[in-house]
Amino acid sequence: NMPKAPSLPPKTLANLFFEPSTRTRCAFECAATQLGWHTLNFPVDTSAALKGESYEDTLLTLAQMPIDALAIRHSENHAAQRAAELIGDKVHIINAGDGTNEHPTQSLTNMTAILEEGLDYKHMTIAIVGDIEHSRVARSDLHALGILAPKAIHLICPKKLLPDDIDPSLPITHFDNLAKGLENVDVILVLRMQKERMRDTLLMSLEDYSQDFCLTPEALAIAKPSAIILHPGPVNHDFEISSSLVHCPQSRILHQVHCGVAVRMAVLYTLSGNTL
Repeated sequence: NMPKAPSLPPKTLANLFFEPSTRTRCAFECAATQLGWHTLNFPVDTSAALKGESYEDTLLTLAQMPIDALAIRHSENHAAQRAAELIGDKVHIINAGDGTNEHPTQSLTNMTAILEEGLDYKHMTIAIVGDIEHSRVARSDLHALGILAPKAIHLICPKKLLPDDIDPSLPITHFDNLAKGLENVDVILVLRMQKERMRDTLLMSLEDYSQDFCLTPEALAIAKPSAIILHPGPVNHDFEISSSLVHCPQSRILHQVHCGVAVRMAVLYTLSGNTL
């Protein structure tokens, strides 16, 4: 059971999600409830946005309401930054995922799940498998890993799905072969194929991708016996990961959801002016 945080003066969190979400939106809502906050879920699909109201006008309208924090998910890169520049003096802006750019709270969730295993980052090898080019989770993870400084980072994907803006100071090795990339790995972070974000990316067929890069029990056996599996969700069973591994003893996929609530609680608690 998640412990209750100290009671705080009532505050309000608004969730402004222009893209579908289950885990992130619900985690923010649960986190706010645990802290005694009120939650407003802004219904984009029935809002004035359908009548042509601009993103900026929506933000300016919400800023006139008694809202303390605004969690934003948007398909455009830097949408949260634009919001912060426009209304950040009135409302705390939280990036809940913007385009292919960043997803900070999900990355914090991933890092928390790893830390709870008692793993030492300095001696850890982590593999990120899948569509790294279009994944905001992967980009935020690489930023976090740049701070935590693991021994090695294996990026496993077709070359066409490897970003060209990776920090060269990171201890990264690219593998286009799943088996080779999983050797001696402590943590395997599997990514969802971001089909909705692909534009003109040249790629093998999805069937061929799955055959070469789906995490199967045979592939998992190549990693360390103690290796754990993470996935930010939603999971496409038997495409990026075998169904038999989603809830196997090495999987921490559901535990990530639990960690996600705690991480968002920490974010909101800090925005309340408290220290952890």
